[in-house]
Amino acid sequence: MGKTSAAKVLAVPDLEAEEVKEPTDAPVEDKEPPKRKSAYPEGTKLFSWTPKDGKAEIIELPMDFIKPNKEWLWEQNQLPFLAQTWNWLDRAGTPKSVQRQCVQLPDDEYMDMFKAWFKAMGGGATPGE
Repeated sequence: MGKTSAAKVLAVPDLEAEEVKEPTDAPVEDKEPPKRKSAYPEGTKLFSWTPKDGKAEIIELPMDFIKPNKEWLWEQNQLPFLAQTWNWLDRAGTPKSVQRQCVQLPDDEYMDMFKAWFKAMGGGATPGE
């Protein structure tokens, strides 16, 4: 057997059909790619970020979580921006495995992802706006 294998589907002729197609040696492709397992419960509204390198997995961040009050936002303002982003990920209930994906992004893309996530949640371009 070679390095790749392909499944074949044999056509069963339909006697009522006008034209019967012959089976081919072409590999059969699934109609839908296999779904990847989400890190979140089914039905969770998610924000998706496709890393620009095209190699890393899509990052999914939750959209529905308890939004912060003014006091929490004020406390975040006292922290460096990176620490703020980590607190937002924790507050949203983002699993550590997904947080690791986020911090593996290049610095400029990390910032772009957070700006897009906050905008999608209906906030400003940075946390607390």
